[in-house]
Amino acid sequence: AASAVVFQILIWSAPLFLFETYAITLLMVERHPRSSLGLLALHIGVTAVALPPLTQLDGAQGAAWAGVLAGVSGATAGLWVLHHYAVPVQLQRLWGIFAAAVIAGMVAWLLPVSWLLQAVAGSVIYLLFCWLTRALTASDVQTLRRTLAHRG
Repeated sequence: AASAVVFQILIWSAPLFLFETYAITLLMVERHPRSSLGLLALHIGVTAVALPPLTQLDGAQGAAWAGVLAGVSGATAGLWVLHHYAVPVQLQRLWGIFAAAVIAGMVAWLLPVSWLLQAVAGSVIYLLFCWLTRALTASDVQTLRRTLAHRG
């Protein structure tokens, strides 16, 4: 039961980490490697600073909150740096991903079932909402299939 609470906290780090990784990748593509590494350093730094006291304060739940805090820091800084360099961000896809994550997370969290069924239900709802908001397209699925089928 205690691990379910930790999982419920950590689930919020997924969309934050997704956006943070998106920002890091865009910065590398746009030839801003120092800023890209800066976001990574920020994430590691916030984790290193927040993890010991939050773990001491609240055990595994505190550690989970440290991970979420690092994700919030990295995603927020990533958005600011992308704006600073005027790197175009396709927000319509990101908003669909974010909305899907929030809806799936809330539904999974509120379901009165085991954590495994919560995870499965959340994943199905996430993929469904990504499809409905066109954050996930048939082209994305084809790319994934080709990548998984490639043996080289």
